[in-house]
Amino acid sequence: MLKLIQLLLYFTVSYQSLVGFMLFINYSVPLTKKKTYILKFIDLGLDQRILDGIDAMGYETATPVQQQVMVPILEGKDIIAAAQTGTGKTAAFLLPLLHRLLTSPHQAGDINALIIVPTRELAIQIAEGLEGLAYFTDVSSIAVYGGGDGNSFAAEKKALT
Repeated sequence: MLKLIQLLLYFTVSYQSLVGFMLFINYSVPLTKKKTYILKFIDLGLDQRILDGIDAMGYETATPVQQQVMVPILEGKDIIAAAQTGTGKTAAFLLPLLHRLLTSPHQAGDINALIIVPTRELAIQIAEGLEGLAYFTDVSSIAVYGGGDGNSFAAEKKALT
């Protein structure tokens, strides 16, 4: 029986300046229940600093959703996938994004990626995931969202400039 993975990711990447576009990833991958190969992160050819972050977080092998989508994302293909909570969807798009930021020329100090999500909880979760995966790199991020008391506004403003 085949299932369709659908992961809707909204993010923008601009190496010159912040450009407002949304990338709807569109790539269908059939999933089978039978596992034939366990993909190790080291097999993806990711930058060593990312692999160090993955190792520090205690991960070695990709989850099924990561196995299905990471190679096409690294190849620059568009993906739509859906999977249950806790299946590794966040890392499935953060790892290729980090790899691109570390291996492609871009302007230091500029906003090089923007991930748009529907809730502040998800924004915080993604920022924390990125912090762990990018620990051994110079990539930084901040979750910016409304509805707070304003105390973190100065840090958010500084991160955006």
